[in-house]
Amino acid sequence: MGRNRSNHPPDNEPTHDDIVFAAGYYEGEGHATQSPYLYVIIGQNRRQTLDTLRNVFGGKVYGPYANPGSTNNPNHHFYWQVGHQRALDFLELILPYMRDDHRKNQIVEALECNKARDKWGPLINPFSAKELRKYQRLTGEML
Repeated sequence: MGRNRSNHPPDNEPTHDDIVFAAGYYEGEGHATQSPYLYVIIGQNRRQTLDTLRNVFGGKVYGPYANPGSTNNPNHHFYWQVGHQRALDFLELILPYMRDDHRKNQIVEALECNKARDKWGPLINPFSAKELRKYQRLTGEML
């Protein structure tokens, strides 16, 4: 298997069970990154789970990649990535189901940074959540 380079739209509408499953999976295995646009990435050594995420939320599945330096896990590694508006939609859907406060705060920060980006265009260095809160206190403006 090689890379799946096409950016698939979702094949199905997410059910409540899909969203709860994805929230738990993201909480344990995923992360969001801004560079300069938002991307959500979940890694796994089983492609089937990631294909399910792609079918329900869109995006791409990459892999397999070998884990040459790993003595504990010699299996191949895959990752699912979704970006831009689909990443925002995904994070907004899973946020109410997150249990870990640190992960909730990461999602809130990502969503706040994207609101700022949408207002002023792509930022080279997006606001940190702390900078955004300071701006909001000073101006009274919610982004």
